[in-house]
Amino acid sequence: MISKKIFFIIILFSFVFNISLYAQVKKTVDVKKTKQTEGTETPSVKSENIMEAPAATEPFSISYGGWITTAVIDQYSSNTSNLISSVSMARIWLKTTLPYNSHIYLRGKDVYTYYIKQPEDADNKNENNIDLDVGYFYMSLLNNSINYSVGRKFYILGSGIIFNGRGDGGEFNYYSKYADLKLFGAYTGFLNKDSNPYKLVSDLYTDDGKRIFAGGTISKSFYNQTFYLSGLFQMDKNDEMDDTSYPDAESTYNSQYYAIGFKGTFKNAFYFGEYIIERGESYTGPESTTKKQDIKASAATLNLNYYFSIMLRPVLVVQYAYGSGDSDKNNPSSPTGNTDKDDKGFMYFGSYSGGYALRPYLSNIHIYRIGAAISPLSNSNNIMLKRINLSAIYSNYQKDVANSTINAGEATEPNKDIGHGFDVGLTWQIFSDLSFFGNYAVFVPGSAYASGEKNRTFIMGGINLSF
Repeated sequence: MISKKIFFIIILFSFVFNISLYAQVKKTVDVKKTKQTEGTETPSVKSENIMEAPAATEPFSISYGGWITTAVIDQYSSNTSNLISSVSMARIWLKTTLPYNSHIYLRGKDVYTYYIKQPEDADNKNENNIDLDVGYFYMSLLNNSINYSVGRKFYILGSGIIFNGRGDGGEFNYYSKYADLKLFGAYTGFLNKDSNPYKLVSDLYTDDGKRIFAGGTISKSFYNQTFYLSGLFQMDKNDEMDDTSYPDAESTYNSQYYAIGFKGTFKNAFYFGEYIIERGESYTGPESTTKKQDIKASAATLNLNYYFSIMLRPVLVVQYAYGSGDSDKNNPSSPTGNTDKDDKGFMYFGSYSGGYALRPYLSNIHIYRIGAAISPLSNSNNIMLKRINLSAIYSNYQKDVANSTINAGEATEPNKDIGHGFDVGLTWQIFSDLSFFGNYAVFVPGSAYASGEKNRTFIMGGINLSF
């Protein structure tokens, strides 16, 4: 018999499907009315990657919308643990235009996590987090050659590895025929503590993710090519916690990043690359007496997508990524993981995706990936079926320093062979406002893991509805 939880998921999908079908019919009926009502059209936001407000219209017009994403995730992450959870996220946005090419954009977020199944030794609690996701004032000047924004928003530098996330602050952009300039500053201490991604150590040493970020990019574009230089300064403002076991422990992590990068297109190819140098100061620990050490780390990424203009619309994907390692760092993803001398392990405040099953942190690692994507029914007369996309990618993982670890301290054997990963994915844009996505991934451990380490799997399926 079908369990109550699976039955609930089926009912939820059917409910959303019918709402979307109704929305499609309503849009067709109201299309003339929409065109005649200037300034009231509400664009759909389909992805978290779409962070900016819709284009400004007449002053004092109001638009609103949102999207709902729900997914079920099944992950087998070790020899004995199996975790099945569902994540439902709702975002509602409101935009009001103002005079002088300005507007205010607000977006709220509600994320509910439900643990369907978890290991016996785990104690994860179902949780619901409500937060102001985005809220800022925006203005453009001189035909948009200058624009700035103030408030809570998403900030990104370069490829997004150095920094890619929310903060409270401001951003300034200047565009000219000589070069483009972007500057920003943000503080992360006001974000919801339960979901603050800038909290890098446990409550044993510090209270929350209070950090100041300041950086910018100068870029030049010509002939569909863009070259840029980026810099970021990160200041740790967290308060150290008192602990009797380690009374002199320090977890402060102050870092600076300098990057050079490029991106562009040539015929059917899209490519980008970035090289990053990290400097700063960290503390060895946790020990009874900690020492301040210099950070001397680096990272790089190269990506190529080549699109073939033939049946099935295939795309070839080639990727490489690297994050430097440290032979005496026992936890590459922690600012207190270094135990002696210079800290050579790369740490960052952005994002990198290198496979769902291993979910590698870009430190002490080389990642080689190759794959392809196709649209199997691209020649179909059915509009819905034309928008099905399948992808598959193979990953090879190697350590930078053999006698160190990866992620949060795994792959402890003194060998560079971390293992292999396989990811397959399906995306289906059913309607303009309803899409389905699914992913399956497996990680096969290499010689860097102890014998007997089992394969890891990751399965995810979900739907996204925008309105």
